[in-house]
Amino acid sequence: VKVQSFFVDRGVNIAVAHSRQPMILDDYHASPYAMPEFSDVVATITTPVLFGDRLLGVLHSHTTEPGKRFSSDDLRILQMLATQAAIAIENARLYDEARMRSARFRGLSELSRKVTASLDLQQVFDYAVQAAVDLLDLALARLWVWQETTDLLHVRASGGDPDLLPPARETFAPGEGVTGAVFRSLEVITLADAGNDPRYAEQAWARHLGVRNVAVVPVRLAERAVGVLSVARRTGRAFTADDIELLTSFARHVAIAIENARLFREKERLAVEELLRL
Repeated sequence: VKVQSFFVDRGVNIAVAHSRQPMILDDYHASPYAMPEFSDVVATITTPVLFGDRLLGVLHSHTTEPGKRFSSDDLRILQMLATQAAIAIENARLYDEARMRSARFRGLSELSRKVTASLDLQQVFDYAVQAAVDLLDLALARLWVWQETTDLLHVRASGGDPDLLPPARETFAPGEGVTGAVFRSLEVITLADAGNDPRYAEQAWARHLGVRNVAVVPVRLAERAVGVLSVARRTGRAFTADDIELLTSFARHVAIAIENARLFREKERLAVEELLRL
């Protein structure tokens, strides 16, 4: 069994993938699908691997034995194997999906526990960015928190690849770059190629370090932002709706933690004022 990649416009495997129909080639080198790198191949048999209407791949066999031909019975056997392979692939996909959802639920549960059990904001911040990195296979997660005294977004926590942890800049003003735009608009922004997107204020940094896909989510309380959660990948894998939903949930928990800490400080202030009046 071999795993191979093929040119998008060459070969019998690509033809079968496009047509979704099985194909037997009795004389491979006389066919329009022959490729010079397979000079010893005599005949081939190929069938698509389908689950419902979804193409999962192709199942291919060939012979180098002179005079050997594949029969219709061979094709039926190969198609049965392809059906079993499709079921196995789909089962594996469903298992991975269930395992991923379970891991994400556990991550959110732990973050919720930290929010309710601790007023240590830094502990909550650090856990949130590291959990995002682990659960979403990120190169970087960075939390920016707005400070009223400066009217700026400041870096409060980072997690991910060591070379990405030092921020290109420490602060953003509301409305500045993608980070500031998300803070001001309360809308999620995703970038497919941060290094070449003029909206991204850290373009040169992204190009230099190979940062590709970026998602920026507001940390909000009702209709008011208190920060921004920014995440990135180097692989070019786009952020899905499920990814954004998880990041939004993380951001919501962080916002609650920030508000809890604010309310606690306010309670302490009022208590001190009350003591001073006595």
